[in-house]
Amino acid sequence: MKKKVAFLFPGQGCQYVGMGKFLYDHFNEAKLIFEEANDALSFNIKKLCFEGDLNTLTSTKNAQPAILTVGYASYQVFQKRIGFQPQFMAGHSLGEYTALTCAGTINFPDALKIVQKRGKFMQKASASDSGMMVAINNISVDLVKELCITKNQKESAVIANYNSPSQTVISGNAQTIKKIARVLKGKGAGIFYLDVSGPFHSPLMKVPAKDLNKEIQKYSFNELKIPVISNTDVCVYKSKEEVIDGLTRQMTSPVRWLETMKFLEKEGIEIIIDTGPKAIIRNLAGNNSANFLTYSLDNIEDRKKLRELFSEQAAVFIEKSLAMAISEKNNNWDNDEYKTEAIAPYNEIKQSYFTKKGKKAFFQSHDMKKAMKMFQQVLNTKKVPEDSKKERIRRLINTIGPGEDLFPHLKERAGI
Repeated sequence: MKKKVAFLFPGQGCQYVGMGKFLYDHFNEAKLIFEEANDALSFNIKKLCFEGDLNTLTSTKNAQPAILTVGYASYQVFQKRIGFQPQFMAGHSLGEYTALTCAGTINFPDALKIVQKRGKFMQKASASDSGMMVAINNISVDLVKELCITKNQKESAVIANYNSPSQTVISGNAQTIKKIARVLKGKGAGIFYLDVSGPFHSPLMKVPAKDLNKEIQKYSFNELKIPVISNTDVCVYKSKEEVIDGLTRQMTSPVRWLETMKFLEKEGIEIIIDTGPKAIIRNLAGNNSANFLTYSLDNIEDRKKLRELFSEQAAVFIEKSLAMAISEKNNNWDNDEYKTEAIAPYNEIKQSYFTKKGKKAFFQSHDMKKAMKMFQQVLNTKKVPEDSKKERIRRLINTIGPGEDLFPHLKERAGI
């Protein structure tokens, strides 16, 4: 994939009854992920996602592990069936846990346990202080800030999310938030009460933030395989300590999503893939920049477009492998070996390529891997010198650009 890609993960509020069912019904790897989640959480999360009532699913302690499970399953299915790696990942609030899990930093069962506890801590705090969150659309963020300061009572009204140039979210004590919402509505703002159960990303979450920090310290973290952007600092995490600190501060700090989108745009990201339920993150990305091509894995039409996009790139790669294989000089004078080890695999890939193209079938990552295996075999059989072999492999891999990571060991050997 030559275009630069970012995978984004949504937070709480994207849940709906039936989410993840398509994945479970159609992909074995998704079934295994749901079973693993059941074991880690000691309750039937599949039943909660597919059959539970919306009020039960929306409960913070339930919504958080459920959304993480669906997002993780969606990402794993995508990687196995299509399979290109992003330059960056980011998650909106809870979605940051899904991003860190998909990036390999947090083991999936550990991530589930952490967010389950996170949800319980947050819900407990919410029960003792009736709080809420409201999205404010199409009005100056400066005016929203001013009203939060004016109406504030014991730090009970703050901006929780900077989502886009046209949307902020306020959080805090329900009575105070309602007053601010009424004033803003009177000034022409669009008001939308979020389907969450507490005043998240506000100082009212100080106690659950401390509890969460103690909980997170119990778990081990792995090195990031893919860069993940912090909600609170809008920079890439570099260490376990930074991850723990960022996830803790995220509880009481605003989600700087608008700045995250600007960061991705500056880094040259062209494709945004929303990997969670609904298409909230896809739509937010589109609201932040017209330069992004945006897709949601929860949308059947978007999935088809992504398959087509990847198939086109895979076809180019296979064409290139065939062209480079046939044009390489042969230094092997053993005709029988040459026919068996070079001509036969070349013809097999060639026939497969034109058969699929004739049927207008999708090319997938496994087709590319077969083409690469053929290309390596041809280079070895033709007795291409080692340095030249590395250079040829480098040229072929560069056909698909920096967004693809199907051949990490070959890339390392070729010095890419």
